[in-house]
Amino acid sequence: MLRNFAITLLLACAGSALGYLSGLPLGQLLGAAGLVLIACRFGLVLATPPAAIVVIQLILGASVGALLNAEMLKGMADLTILAGLLICMSAQLAAGFTWLYRVEKWSPAESLLGAVPGAMAAVMTLTGEEGRTSAKMVFAHMVRMIALLVAVFLIAGPQEAPQEIAALPDGPDGTGVWAGYASFLLLAAGAYAAGRALERFAMPAPYMVPGLILAAGANLWLGSEPLVV
Repeated sequence: MLRNFAITLLLACAGSALGYLSGLPLGQLLGAAGLVLIACRFGLVLATPPAAIVVIQLILGASVGALLNAEMLKGMADLTILAGLLICMSAQLAAGFTWLYRVEKWSPAESLLGAVPGAMAAVMTLTGEEGRTSAKMVFAHMVRMIALLVAVFLIAGPQEAPQEIAALPDGPDGTGVWAGYASFLLLAAGAYAAGRALERFAMPAPYMVPGLILAAGANLWLGSEPLVV
């Protein structure tokens, strides 16, 4: 398991680097997924430890939650934006569910998880429990994500310059960086504890949701000094 995981990690890092150099939107993600998929198709045995899904959910939830700020909430207060988003997501959900259920003959639960926008984390959680059943849903989400990224690339074009990574505010003695690390570890510990409790209720993505909520709450509470993940 450890050897296979090391090979998987090396391939993912190599694919991520190639994707970054390509200039595609989310090229790191697509490059890593693509190279690992190619390696699997050639018969290479790859694997990740079961605890990896917990780490992924914690990082994903905290990263998304850290993007929320007061200015974003004010902008989303416009009812026309909310109505437009609800209409688009409802139409996408209805079309995806109908196709998977009626045409592909998936079960209602599989069709729903395969069609719900942003349900990748929930599907990843189910992968370790249902094997090939959830693999179909992962494929559906990957196809939709790749289609959206290709559309963005065709409309906006390649990235002209790499995006700058936000830096933690630092003091003269370097305490700012360590304070940022400590705050993230505390947030992750709280999300992990809440996720362990939510697992008892069979909630999908039990670690991502608390991480998102805690990171968003910390970001709004800090105000001028947002949380950086």
